[in-house]
Amino acid sequence: MDTTSPSALEPTSAILGSTSVNGCLRAILTKRELSQPTGQPLFTYQLSESEYHHLRTSLKKQKLPTRLHGDSSWCAAFCLFSAEWYRRQYQGGWSWSGISSSLEFELDANQRSKVIKTGFKYWQRTVSQYNDERHSFLGSVFREGGLPYGLLASEGGRFQTIFKRILRVFDDAQEFGQSPFQLVSEGLEHLPEAFRQETTVDLITNMAELLLRLTDEYNLQQQEQPADHLDTQLPNWRDLFPIPLDVDTGSEFLTGLLTSASVQRKDKSQQTKRIICRQRLSNNGDLGFVAQIKLMKAIPMPFKREALINSRVELFIQEGNKVIAELGIGHTTFEGETTKVILRTPACEFRRQATEQDLYLVVLQAGVELHREEIANSDLAINEMPIVLKSDGEHDWVVGQGSVSVKADQLKAILSKSSTYTAEFPELCTSVTTEYCQFVHFSGEIKVDYYTEDDEHDTYVISTRQSAVLAEQVSVRGVKLQYYSSTGQPIYLGLPTITSQEAHTELWLGNKPLGETHQAGLFGIQSVRLKASGNRTMLRKRLAILPQSFGIELKPSKQANSGFVELHCERNLFVSIEGEQVSYKQSNIEGGKRITVTAEGSPPADIILSISANLMADPIKVRVPFPASGALTFDKHGNGLANRITIDDLLGARIQFFPRVDVAASYHIELKGPARSRDASYYWEYKVIDKVLEVSLYEFRHRIRELLAASGELDDEIRMVIGGRVVESNKRSLDDMPQKLNS
Repeated sequence: MDTTSPSALEPTSAILGSTSVNGCLRAILTKRELSQPTGQPLFTYQLSESEYHHLRTSLKKQKLPTRLHGDSSWCAAFCLFSAEWYRRQYQGGWSWSGISSSLEFELDANQRSKVIKTGFKYWQRTVSQYNDERHSFLGSVFREGGLPYGLLASEGGRFQTIFKRILRVFDDAQEFGQSPFQLVSEGLEHLPEAFRQETTVDLITNMAELLLRLTDEYNLQQQEQPADHLDTQLPNWRDLFPIPLDVDTGSEFLTGLLTSASVQRKDKSQQTKRIICRQRLSNNGDLGFVAQIKLMKAIPMPFKREALINSRVELFIQEGNKVIAELGIGHTTFEGETTKVILRTPACEFRRQATEQDLYLVVLQAGVELHREEIANSDLAINEMPIVLKSDGEHDWVVGQGSVSVKADQLKAILSKSSTYTAEFPELCTSVTTEYCQFVHFSGEIKVDYYTEDDEHDTYVISTRQSAVLAEQVSVRGVKLQYYSSTGQPIYLGLPTITSQEAHTELWLGNKPLGETHQAGLFGIQSVRLKASGNRTMLRKRLAILPQSFGIELKPSKQANSGFVELHCERNLFVSIEGEQVSYKQSNIEGGKRITVTAEGSPPADIILSISANLMADPIKVRVPFPASGALTFDKHGNGLANRITIDDLLGARIQFFPRVDVAASYHIELKGPARSRDASYYWEYKVIDKVLEVSLYEFRHRIRELLAASGELDDEIRMVIGGRVVESNKRSLDDMPQKLNS
């Protein structure tokens, strides 16, 4: 029976001397003015040296209770001590021997599993699992302890140096889509093995994110003594970190790291931001929005010199999977290993067509995609959570979504029609309801309640008091499938990481915390919510999630109108295919399924795979090219491209080059000028080995205009010849497949 949550706790002084495990726990909670555990990681209780030793003495004297299930106090104390031992005394290895030696008794594997499960339930914490769903009891205890500070201190300045390096490249890595976890893992590879354990890497990743968030929120880059300034603004900030603070070196260590983060932010602020996305309300009546995109004049890119044909590339903005704006021609330069694209006009403005879609920066050369980059927080989920606007006197600009705090005289919130709200100062609050939503103008704070058909409830808090949680400070990162959904949204392999500048947040799936969700329940179209203290919802997103082991391979057959889709996954999948005039047949293969797809007549540009890995969630619809062979041409509607087209018809038009069975394929596109142009032409060659290569024809419009200009006539015809191996495509030989383009 649990006896550690009495209705009235005794004063600390009355039980500090107690040698019972129960009394020791009560003393720890009472000292922190707690009547019950907070549900936060165990390192956040910041045990003192004397509390740690007192806890060990109590456990050694009481040893094992007769009934492990019946004494949650003892189990909780064992978990707390084990976590604290890891933080203070761990020096390496992956075993319980150090903890057992310190306590002078040992639990067998069966006893440990019962103790950890019971203890973690007491502390309101979740036991970690391996990929095969087995529990990781030792890893869970180590994770709760925070950083192994004894080992860290022995590394001295080497860890400080490595951590500074991690902070310096942290933002850039995220911008290029590199996982922060991977970045930190690589940064720690020269330290002892203990630092490369997943639990430790995860904690150091979170530390880096938290240090940079604190720096941003409290403008520490502007302070000569960042730690002193933060002490006055947020006195308990050190408690947020997994390091023991009852030793001077722990506090000094954190002060040094905070200073490093502040210096990094100061250096970063002196540079131009990579991509700036601003959005403003253009029309209240139909909820129209205009987006402004601005890039650095010389923007770094992840592709290498070897991937380029020449220095010329073209940049576009896509909304979902459709081009919505052009940034124009850019030219690549190289500084050592770094590739940069220099733009003459690195900005554009356009009206949004589908605000719920993400925006992407896309770089093409010769019609081939070199780079695709999601523009963070560019989707406006009007029906999912509040959109918060701030006026500059001329326009209402989006400053955040969900729970937002921005220092302003007045803010405007766009709320769904079914939501309700309460205002701190009703007299300073006005609202207007339109056909689509509610507009609420307010000062002070409002609490907004959203309800869904699935009995999900979210409370958002929006305030004009201080700048705290802005849209760009909540991020979603994870490994993505190479293909996108039918609407152009990313599909995550495994649950992505969602972070906020809030120190203590919890991830919910649907209407329950992540820790209460069975692993199979993660998959499908999921409503993912990030919740903070006071049951506040920071962010709500609809995400498409497939198992981490999922993969797709498209394989051609010897027939142009048929091919194979192979799906590999450690979990069972339910799959169907959506597409007009397409039939399919499924068979099981080792580790997955093979789907034979056959088109009636000419193959379509794409097919939609409807995939369910969780029958309780909506299936994920994945758009993939039809697995044909040879080459296929399509207009913007996905229909076969006509033989005679105009330059305007190139928008959205594309060619798909397919690999051949068991051999590499070679294709080319040639633009031939009119006879008067003295045989002027352009020629591009494409190698296709193991996957479909899609070429956008829109990028060729500049070269076509140059050929027309060379002939002296802007109203003329250009021949586009698509060549390669002789295979059947669109019922004609591919060896010389011409398109005629008129100006």
